[in-house]
Amino acid sequence: MKTKILISISIVLLFFVSEVYSQFKVNADGSAQFKVNNVNASNPFTNQTEIKYFVATGVKNAYICIFDMQGKMLQKIDASTGQNSVIIQGSTLQAGIYLYALVADGQEIDTKRMILTK
Repeated sequence: MKTKILISISIVLLFFVSEVYSQFKVNADGSAQFKVNNVNASNPFTNQTEIKYFVATGVKNAYICIFDMQGKMLQKIDASTGQNSVIIQGSTLQAGIYLYALVADGQEIDTKRMILTK
């Protein structure tokens, strides 16, 4: 039991640290191209979770892709420019761990993990 708790705490701390240091990509001109404000809230989630993001006005195509742990894309959601958010409905997915990738102009900017419990 202590080992499971220690592993869980380590995973949570590692995930938290990676979130703090991977929030945006800086272009050559110094502007932020795509920024994730935080991890999805709530995480883990049961009914729905919200992913907040910012896309600069110069970005032509931006979207959020939801993947299962085998790498299969389950959803592709257009991301509008400016400060926005998208709601992911838990009813459309099975319980498990998923990844969501934030893509701007064909480049993957950030990938984060979300956990769905039922």
